[in-house]
Amino acid sequence: MFKGNPRKPGDLSFENIQFMIDNDRIERLEQASSASEVNIMDEWIITYLSSDQVTGLCHEIDILESLGLIEIKHGGEIRLSPGWQNLCPHMILNEMRDSWGKDIHNLHCIHDTIRSLSNYWECIEGEGWRSSSGGDDLAFEEDEYEMRRQIFSENFLNYVNETLGVGHFVAELC
Repeated sequence: MFKGNPRKPGDLSFENIQFMIDNDRIERLEQASSASEVNIMDEWIITYLSSDQVTGLCHEIDILESLGLIEIKHGGEIRLSPGWQNLCPHMILNEMRDSWGKDIHNLHCIHDTIRSLSNYWECIEGEGWRSSSGGDDLAFEEDEYEMRRQIFSENFLNYVNETLGVGHFVAELC
């Protein structure tokens, strides 16, 4: 479940990747009309930076596509899927509420289209989330999310302990 991806709880894989790719490289990639015109080093850098070993960005894109939130067009362009607002899982809504939704200076670099998600969902404090257009029924309940978060955290802690060994765990306790 956790192998091969450098992400840890709280990591923001998308954040700051823009600073690793200079404007010249982006322009060359955008202006290439065919694969033969693309500088192989530009492609390699993008592939390396998006790999699971470095940022896990490619893995996150795969997950967003499997959730139906994004579509990858024929030329590789990534677009939000029609109706993406209604497909957002509980964790994204909670992240909006607890993190980037409160970010008035947009330090997380969230596009305004994504920030508009708050117009589609309403958080009922301590109970969960419901669609702004969907009546009184909750779409996501906080208790269920909290239980899933706790199970994930325990599984991740067990994985880390198995990977690093008991000696590391005991050293942290001292």
